[in-house]
Amino acid sequence: MFSTGIKVVSVLALGVSPVGVLMSEMALLMSAQFQHSNISLPVFIERLLRLCVVTPPMHIVHHSVRLAEQNSNYGTMLSWWDRLFGTYMATVPQDTMTFGLDEYRRDLGLIEFYRLPLDPPAKTMSAQ
Repeated sequence: MFSTGIKVVSVLALGVSPVGVLMSEMALLMSAQFQHSNISLPVFIERLLRLCVVTPPMHIVHHSVRLAEQNSNYGTMLSWWDRLFGTYMATVPQDTMTFGLDEYRRDLGLIEFYRLPLDPPAKTMSAQ
């Protein structure tokens, strides 16, 4: 709600078209849904798409526990930003990656998942 409030004030203060902002927000939402979807595309299609947009295999590298992989592929919609700023990392095989934070790497039920922001981190599965 805080972020939305800042956006609303910014749109009003700068005189930006509300329709343009709505279209931009919808595009960002669709892009984020696509990136986090785990959709498996044919390799040649994924490589073509990756030239312009951030694809799921490209984005997931950003969620790795390895610092070199974490500090890459920051683009929110367009992949060429990472190429421009030198943060692009080619897709890393997912079976060689570990994802997430140690304190949250455990099996969660639906209720526990939604309570995560309210609860302190638990011990990792490897430490249990």
